[in-house]
Amino acid sequence: MLTFILSEVAFFAALFAAYLQFAIFPGIAGLGSWPPFAMRPADPWGGPLLNTLILLTSGACVAAAHEWLLREKWQRTAIALAIAILLGIVFVGLQIREFSLATQDFRDGVYPSIFFMTTGFHGLHVMIGAVLLSIYLRRVLSSRSADEVGFIATAASWYWHFVDAVWLLLFAIFYAWAG
Repeated sequence: MLTFILSEVAFFAALFAAYLQFAIFPGIAGLGSWPPFAMRPADPWGGPLLNTLILLTSGACVAAAHEWLLREKWQRTAIALAIAILLGIVFVGLQIREFSLATQDFRDGVYPSIFFMTTGFHGLHVMIGAVLLSIYLRRVLSSRSADEVGFIATAASWYWHFVDAVWLLLFAIFYAWAG
């Protein structure tokens, strides 16, 4: 799992590097500013900030679930995981809404292409994380000891926190800084 997460770090680092290269040197893409004026991202203090709070809350739920698992507090663990999964689904739904309301799409130039690819792949990672958390939840509901739950608890937790960290960088660079 650690190797997989490290490979994903490299993937997102490449996308961030491309974005930052064009942001610092917009002339490379034939642009006078970055992002191009007609293609400003959504107001960072609206939907993107709400999504940030949603993911941070889900990360806190995952951390609490892991702590409660170690104490074999089964009901609390299950509730925290269910909330984290639900918040992940809400996050993806809000991202889909943002994409559907966008005035440009990925074919409209280098800026929307990098923006939609990075945020879209992040959404995919949230969905993968929700699946991992669902497997973790199923194991919690069918186990009688923390050892029976297995490594999925640790793996899903690591992955979810990775997804949170990527979003924090996305929010800071693609929304707050670009806005």
